[in-house]
Amino acid sequence: MRIKLFFPSALIILLFLLNNNLPAANQTERILDYKSDITVYRDGSMTVTETIKVISKGDQIKRGIYRTFPTKYKDRY
Repeated sequence: MRIKLFFPSALIILLFLLNNNLPAANQTERILDYKSDITVYRDGSMTVTETIKVISKGDQIKRGIYRTFPTKYKDRY
């Protein structure tokens, strides 16, 4: 009798634990982490590396992020 109750109970507990650990199963779209590494060189050029970790289902976040950096200035700096 004990063995007959143990296996179904263990199976239910195992399924519950596995279901709670599914990534992005019931989560909304959001940014989890954002890192930016920017190097500006003496000649005015620069290197930008961004690392963004997101949860996206395609509802709100559909494309990547576009960046525009100014290349012409009104003053001399």
